[in-house]
Amino acid sequence: MQWPHRAVAPPSWADPAIAEAVDRQNQAMRELSRRAFPEPEVVPYATSREFPEPPRSW
Repeated sequence: MQWPHRAVAPPSWADPAIAEAVDRQNQAMRELSRRAFPEPEVVPYATSREFPEPPRSW
């Protein structure tokens, strides 16, 4: 048995206060995410000359 498809409410039915609250919530969550998971600093690519081979002790 298939369930009937539910369409999204047309914009005229949407409550502007709810839409604004959702936007504020999304913005707050993005900011918290940026604080919790900051972008890593870009480190220039290191060449093999900058890292000497470790000594072979075996």
